[in-house]
Amino acid sequence: MLSNQYFVIIDALIFLLTPFLSLLIRLDGWELAETYFAHLALVTAFFICIKLLILNYLGFYKRYWRFASLEDLEHLALCTTAFTLCDGIFLYGLHKVTQLQLHILPHSVPLVDGLLSFILLGLVRFSVPLWFRHKKRKYNATRHERVFIFGAGTAG
Repeated sequence: MLSNQYFVIIDALIFLLTPFLSLLIRLDGWELAETYFAHLALVTAFFICIKLLILNYLGFYKRYWRFASLEDLEHLALCTTAFTLCDGIFLYGLHKVTQLQLHILPHSVPLVDGLLSFILLGLVRFSVPLWFRHKKRKYNATRHERVFIFGAGTAG
């Protein structure tokens, strides 16, 4: 069983990839995206910290994901909405307060990043109950019990 410390590591890896994927989706490829990578790398570091702190604060890592349900999906949606809003506000505030030229990043990056994070976090979390269900079916299919049937015809 995956413990929640492994989920933190998996989430950090997801959060490392989603801003770059969102930029690639927004710009339709690598040609234009290369000019944004330096700024996006800085923003990604802040995004990872914000996301992990919000998920921890909202109790996302206190859940037992073997029995994930619709309530857990609602909680995931709440958490991703919260950190998407915080990412957007942080990006805007960082641009206004500092001299960094972050305004060149597309404004849709935090939104697409939030959607990708929701999808990937959901896939990771809800694959756990599916894995346990598959494991249980495999165990039940290979387990044999001897049965003695006696009687005649359909009564047997």
